[in-house]
Amino acid sequence: MRKSDNARPGGSPGAGASSTRSWLVNGAHPTAERARRQQVRCIHALGPRPLGEMLREIKRDPAGIDQIVERYAGLDPVRVEAAGGRDWLDLRDLLRRVRR
Repeated sequence: MRKSDNARPGGSPGAGASSTRSWLVNGAHPTAERARRQQVRCIHALGPRPLGEMLREIKRDPAGIDQIVERYAGLDPVRVEAAGGRDWLDLRDLLRRVRR
C-alpha cells in the first residue's frame, strides 16, 4: 500500500462520510474548535463576575449562545478591571470598605 492511499484519516481517499467525520473534533471542525477555545480563554481572563453574567444570559437565551460567547470574548479585560467588574464584592468586603 502506498503512503498516499492513507493520506486521509479513515482510509482511502474515497472513504466517504467516515473520513470526513474523523477530521471533526467534538463534532466541530478543528478551526472552529480552536476559535471556541480562544474565546473561552478570553472569557476566563475577564474573571468570575463576567463569566457568571454570561452564564446567566445563556440560561435566559440558550439559542443565542454563540453570539453571547462572542460578545463576552470581545470584552477588554483591562477595561473590565478598571470598571471594577472583574469580581463580585462579597458582603464582608463591602462592610470593610464602608467601615474605613
